Amino acid sequence: MAVSPVLYRIVQGSSSTSLNLIKAAKKTAGKPQLFRKREFARTIIFKYPNFADPTTSGGRGQPERPIETAIYIPHNELEPMAGGYAIYLREAKASLLLQQYMGVNEDSQDPDLERDLRVLRAIDEMPSLDPFLLKARFEALGIEFEQDSLDIRDEEERAIRKLIETRIGRILAKAFGGAKGMPPEMVVRIIDSIWDPTMPESTKFVEAFGINASDCPKVFFALQGITFYEYMFGNAMASCRGVMEWLNGPAAKPVDIMMYPRYEQDRLQMLRQEVHKGMTGTLRSLSEQFKTYDQALEEFVGKNNPLPIRNFLFAASATFWRLGQGITSALNAAAIIEDTQKPGSSSKFEGVVEVLMRLRVALSDRASAHAL
Repeated sequence: MAVSPVLYRIVQGSSSTSLNLIKAAKKTAGKPQLFRKREFARTIIFKYPNFADPTTSGGRGQPERPIETAIYIPHNELEPMAGGYAIYLREAKASLLLQQYMGVNEDSQDPDLERDLRVLRAIDEMPSLDPFLLKARFEALGIEFEQDSLDIRDEEERAIRKLIETRIGRILAKAFGGAKGMPPEMVVRIIDSIWDPTMPESTKFVEAFGINASDCPKVFFALQGITFYEYMFGNAMASCRGVMEWLNGPAAKPVDIMMYPRYEQDRLQMLRQEVHKGMTGTLRSLSEQFKTYDQALEEFVGKNNPLPIRNFLFAASATFWRLGQGITSALNAAAIIEDTQKPGSSSKFEGVVEVLMRLRVALSDRASAHAL
């Protein structure tokens, strides 16, 4: 029986969109898990497109949160592809469903459960599930967690932190008079303020651009996230090109296509064109948003023009969420194509259609995640 493309995305999606706690519990058996309560160990937390009607989003043509969070509880945790239930965290009956399907009572006084619910709320306030962002968010909120419960390599974390400190550090240093001739201790404080928005340097920085001090943590975390996605985008370009090569190459043309009627051939061609358009649009949008970031930074640092960076800072949170949506879509598409290289993958008509359907779901911002 064919697996729903949406269910495939949940169970087999990239680490940006799926936090597979079932797989994590098996992989690190006997070690501390991200969630302390066993109820979470048989679930998959996933991100999905916001289905809100764009016409109700303040006239902006898109919902404020383009990504939402849900928990998938399979009927059988040993066979998650066989189907299950999904709880959407912002739906009206979420609390009732958590208790019904997971045995999680939000009114419980259990300290471990209270801590786990804090983790869940923190996850819900992020556009993706990347381990680096989870760690940064948990640390900022003072949530205790075991470092080993997040799958992130030390060398990768150092590279990401260095890029973030370099990019944001340039903006901060310029705002405080320029790095040239700045006392070493001031340079250290500026770098520290990137990770601690409660420091006076952070507050002074945002207030200088007319942003409320209360929004300082949100702005700095958004800047961290935007720069992290820039790092991810650079590393993923080869994989993204692989998607385009697959779509344009012989692999997307079934070997048995002539055995199917013309209308089926046309359906496949239209599906391929739709996916091609979706992937092209996603990559173009990401490139344009990172270009805007680069230009705003250079205008401020190199030309003493603060207006572009001011506008960018005011929109940083929305940009963070849009980039999260685009990056996760592109990474999921790349993962799907990598799966087609595995032994047993079919280049026949039905197999190609199945891959295209999965790609369409990965790239769609209006997919129906209820179709489990």
